[in-house]
Amino acid sequence: MKNYLPVLAVLAGLGSSISCKHSVPPTPKPAHEPSKQVDTSVQTESAVNTDDPFVRYLDDQKKNKFEPSLKRFAEECGFDIASVKPGYAVSAGGGWNPVKNLATGLQNLESDFYSVAVVWHKRDQVIVEIWANSDDVGSEVRVYRCFSNGKLLRAEAIDWNLPMEQPNDSTWGYARRWNTDKNGSMQRTQAQFVDGMERPIPKPKMDADDKKSLNWIPSLEPLSEMKLPPELLQ
Repeated sequence: MKNYLPVLAVLAGLGSSISCKHSVPPTPKPAHEPSKQVDTSVQTESAVNTDDPFVRYLDDQKKNKFEPSLKRFAEECGFDIASVKPGYAVSAGGGWNPVKNLATGLQNLESDFYSVAVVWHKRDQVIVEIWANSDDVGSEVRVYRCFSNGKLLRAEAIDWNLPMEQPNDSTWGYARRWNTDKNGSMQRTQAQFVDGMERPIPKPKMDADDKKSLNWIPSLEPLSEMKLPPELLQ
């Protein structure tokens, strides 16, 4: 089950969901503790191989590694992210708070619902990576966006569903891409189901709320609509 909180979605610039999912009381926190409670200084090798995309992402951050999908996305946008120092911000629903690194920023949050923004800015080009997570319901959403002169050129989103009620189930996600067409409009170019490692999989078993959530799309608006902290765009 998932719960797309309107405040979280708006703040993260994610867009909106067709359904608000949470028909059962919150379950005990899963084995993958909320990222704000993860001690990134003592993560073991097992964390690297986990089926939890965000835990794996934090491990890459600790090692100063780029996600393969991020590197590909940036290259498709003609952006060398390795040549730019990114800016970071976190939020628990009350506005973006710029931080020097994500590990410290997340540890200071006191919420199971939180967002992370990472921004690479070079001249008129901007790459933005957003994570919006709801740990109590096993929802992790990651969105990439590429802007030129403030205009959105392409975007990618994966909405992951981590097992909560059935621990033996596998993580699955719904991945989509959008590109600018010849008329300057954003058009969806790909949609597929993926596992926790972003590998294509057959359509998973879904309940009615899961099926409705497939209609959700991220915000495909200009950069100015994301309301990011100005210091991340300098």
